[in-house]
Amino acid sequence: RLLAAGLPVIHLNAHQHLHVLPGLFEIVLALAQEHRIPWVRIPAEPAAALPFTPRAAQIALLNALGRRARSRLPAGGPATPERTIGVLTAGHLTVETLDRSLAQAGPLSELVCHPGLGQEDLARAYDWGYAWEAETAALCDPRMP
Repeated sequence: RLLAAGLPVIHLNAHQHLHVLPGLFEIVLALAQEHRIPWVRIPAEPAAALPFTPRAAQIALLNALGRRARSRLPAGGPATPERTIGVLTAGHLTVETLDRSLAQAGPLSELVCHPGLGQEDLARAYDWGYAWEAETAALCDPRMP
């Protein structure tokens, strides 16, 4: 729809990072090439950010899928961030977790976050438990660069 409306699409990813699943990533690459989309997210949460938790196991699997996807990138593009930060704390970003994540960011990193206001309908519809307003506050905190 964006392309049909004449709006530029410069970044391609999918909800819950589904675009890095085998079979889907190849489609994403073809779409990026066909529509000249210069960036594709490949999840790569820094390993040092992973305490031993069930969520860390999910992130480890996501990182493995990201490494597989990265190995299939054609020469010359699309470009990808070296790291993604904030995946581990998705929906629960605080000033403290943002500060830790930024300390582990590389020269080219993508921050994954979910800021928002007044998302009561979404909170009732989905069990994610995201704290949209708290993430907004963390991102707008004057202590952040």
